[in-house]
Amino acid sequence: MLELLFKAKMESNNKIIFYSDEFVLKNTASLIGKDIFVSIKEFKPKRSIKQNNWYYGVAIPIIQAFILDTQGEKYTKEEINQYHLNNVIKPELETKAIFNKVCIIYNIKSTSKMSTVEFMEFKESIQDFWAQYEVIIPDPDIDYNKTKK
Repeated sequence: MLELLFKAKMESNNKIIFYSDEFVLKNTASLIGKDIFVSIKEFKPKRSIKQNNWYYGVAIPIIQAFILDTQGEKYTKEEINQYHLNNVIKPELETKAIFNKVCIIYNIKSTSKMSTVEFMEFKESIQDFWAQYEVIIPDPDIDYNKTKK
């Protein structure tokens, strides 16, 4: 089943303005005359590529090196990410009875689903968390090569 996704802006009087009319026309030409479903949801920007690159290319390698140096243990980037999700963000736990058995549901937001603002809060939490172990994780906007003498 074909599913198309277009970014648009909702204006007053329920008018929808697409950011690229040409792109919409090109990709919907095969649907002319057909019944379609339209789904609308608010656009929320996800973390940026720069944020992702900082997290997996700077923060996690620093943490991996610290753990290897101090604990002698080598962990993958995904294991460190899971550690952050469980110990920094912390999942919301919910219990439900399913067929009279207790089921624990872990609700946790992955970093890939965070908005840019949520990720910045996560970044600060990561930095604060590791600072207690005297691990300094630099901000993504600082070029430390330029500050070295």
